[in-house]
Amino acid sequence: VRLACTGRFLLCSKKRKGIMKVFIKNKLVSWGGGSDVTDISGNPVYKVKGRVLSIGRRKIMCDLEGNTLFVIRNRWFNPIRHKTYIKDAEGNRVATVYSKAFDLTRLYADTEKGQYTVQGKFFGRSSTILRDGVPVAILERQITVVVDAFSLEASPEDMPFMTALVIALDNLCDNRSK
Repeated sequence: VRLACTGRFLLCSKKRKGIMKVFIKNKLVSWGGGSDVTDISGNPVYKVKGRVLSIGRRKIMCDLEGNTLFVIRNRWFNPIRHKTYIKDAEGNRVATVYSKAFDLTRLYADTEKGQYTVQGKFFGRSSTILRDGVPVAILERQITVVVDAFSLEASPEDMPFMTALVIALDNLCDNRSK
């Protein structure tokens, strides 16, 4: 995986050696709603596969060798409060992604490492992802006509989870809009 230092990511910890930037783009033609995750050179970074018949819009995020990193799925029954879950390869829930009842401008994820908050509108041009109030990633919406596409900047050690979080947020917002 090639790393790209963007220079504008000083809002994170000074301990971080480099910043990785990936592009997450939903596939235009996909049986199950998969996504492409590539680096700045267009090389694949992760594989995201969707399921054709999936009640909760289940997506599986794998490394390039095909090993499952995370499973992302919506709660199958969302009458009032929409939720999406991120599970690890063993099926343990590592995050619950949700929006609060009367706060549709922010999205949240509760994890063992702390609470993540997306500051700024998820479908706006740019958002900051905070962990317990500290910025850890920058998310930007890429302008496309047909599919959802995002760029994400985060530290290499945070990138797998941050990528899963963006996919979960996209699932949550797609589910909420229906």
